[in-house]
Amino acid sequence: MIGAFAGIAVPFSSFWQSGLVLAAEASAQSEGWRSEQGLLLLAGLGIVAFLVGHFTQRWISEVIVFLAIGIVVGPEVTGLVTPEMLTALDPVISLSLGAIIFGMGERLEIPMLRRLRKTLTPMAVLENVATFALALGGLMLVGIDLGPAYLLAAIAVSTSPTTLVAVIASKNARGRFTDHLLSLTAVNNVVSVALYGLGLPIILAVDGSSGLGEGAIAFVQLIVLSAVIGVVAGAVMRWLMPTLHKNSERLLFVLVMLIVVVAASRATGAPVVISTLVMGAWLANGKRDTR
Repeated sequence: MIGAFAGIAVPFSSFWQSGLVLAAEASAQSEGWRSEQGLLLLAGLGIVAFLVGHFTQRWISEVIVFLAIGIVVGPEVTGLVTPEMLTALDPVISLSLGAIIFGMGERLEIPMLRRLRKTLTPMAVLENVATFALALGGLMLVGIDLGPAYLLAAIAVSTSPTTLVAVIASKNARGRFTDHLLSLTAVNNVVSVALYGLGLPIILAVDGSSGLGEGAIAFVQLIVLSAVIGVVAGAVMRWLMPTLHKNSERLLFVLVMLIVVVAASRATGAPVVISTLVMGAWLANGKRDTR
């Protein structure tokens, strides 16, 4: 069901905008979203996506079906889902993205990363440097100033995890290639946030549109706060998860923690991508059994 909305949502590389979108903005614009109609539409899209994907999976991947349905019902085609509806759904999209990134973080176990470091490190360096350099050079070539070009190039480094995780889940993929893909996607997003967070304060100060104080706040929101939120949540999960023995209790606990982390990230302007990724990785590398 999450994949059904991937085609109509703003690309998830927009995590860098989380510092600009506050919960109050979503609630203020949610008047165009009627609760009853919204719930019915949400349920209807989920059922249609599930049924169509189930009956066509022999010939085509469910992920492609979900994306196609999302595009068709989106604002650019039939308009069944309006921009106002998407704005009202922003918290749901953030929670869905957080769940996907959390699962990715759980795969980032230190022993596995050590096994992959000889191949993963050059791949990550080459991909990130090449993507950033090509994006920056191309943007400046078409006349965009250095500051905005730098920020856009930093965003270009990020990799959307939604389709990748959906394909891996549908095919139940395992192995070194899958580990490389997931790890590289996580590294790309961390590098993207780091580049954006480090460059934004300097660009704002040089441009004169903001002082160093506001630039420092932006840096803290993008990098420090997201890491702190993820570490604290991961530590709480490490502490409490081993005391829960039923799968239903563990799933409910994970859901509650995801809601807490996403809400805290949105309230403080921290990227949900980084906070949930750190939470998953911190949980996965604990000494106690939290599987």
